[in-house]
Amino acid sequence: MRKILLASTALVAMTSVSAMAADVTISGSIDAKYSMVDDDGETGDKDSFAQTSDIDISFSTTTDSGLTMSLATGFSDGSTDDSVFKVSGDFGTIMIEDGGIDKDDSDAVESMDIDVDTYTNDEGYSTAAGTVKPAYGGGFSATKADSISYTLPAIAEGLSIAVALSDGEDDAKTTAYGLTYTGSTGTVGFKLAAAASSADNGTDETDQTHYGLEITSGAITLGLASNGQDKSDDNLDYSSSEMGIKYAVSDVLTIAAMNRTAETGTATQDYEMTAYGVTYTIAPGLTTSVTSSDVDVNATNKDSRIVIALEASF
Repeated sequence: MRKILLASTALVAMTSVSAMAADVTISGSIDAKYSMVDDDGETGDKDSFAQTSDIDISFSTTTDSGLTMSLATGFSDGSTDDSVFKVSGDFGTIMIEDGGIDKDDSDAVESMDIDVDTYTNDEGYSTAAGTVKPAYGGGFSATKADSISYTLPAIAEGLSIAVALSDGEDDAKTTAYGLTYTGSTGTVGFKLAAAASSADNGTDETDQTHYGLEITSGAITLGLASNGQDKSDDNLDYSSSEMGIKYAVSDVLTIAAMNRTAETGTATQDYEMTAYGVTYTIAPGLTTSVTSSDVDVNATNKDSRIVIALEASF
């Protein structure tokens, strides 16, 4: 990734105001993909080509008192997709996030979970208008909206604790909290994660939980996760589990596989996704991947796809 660092003197020349010394990093990426889709629940040609481009600009500085401040703003296809401000010191880290038009949920708690479906690229089911979607697809989400997070200072080596708050659409107030513990035993490294969130709009309440374990040994990484959800407006029993593995064959080649199952207690709504993928680094900043996934969206609808992607970062 090419980074452009501008000194404070350059900023002064551009803005004609005095400013503290700051580093500015500008990066960009483009992701192009071709999807070949076989959807049992749909007729017609569902194959597609799509591309997205992103530009990220970040500022960082350290004050005379030792506080570290940063601001990162992202633009996706011309629109702001998120903006994150952080200030860190001996007291910990405060993060304020604007989720943008997509209501990105990258708060401090969200980033703690063991996200097994990131092991493969471009897996999943069709989200196009009119297509069948699962009643419950599993996974964990923290605030889902603009949020403020606080990460405690290090209490013990390897232990991190965070809390996040948001007040989203439909007056839904969400509180999320989580912790991770990382360590190693010999040549084996591990990460333990636990997180929970509660959203309440004054009428209905939705609670979510997440427990995860990730183990790394040499070139192999294994991830396991269990998620739950409870909604006050129904009597369904939401739960999901995930497992995944990835193997770095070499510095430029990685293969991976993952599986997620989710259920509500109603057999006709059972969901399962299995994906296999390979990622190859053509050159620094340029990668290509092939991902094959099979999804049982529900008892009567299946979605199979192969996605070929090319991603460049600058």
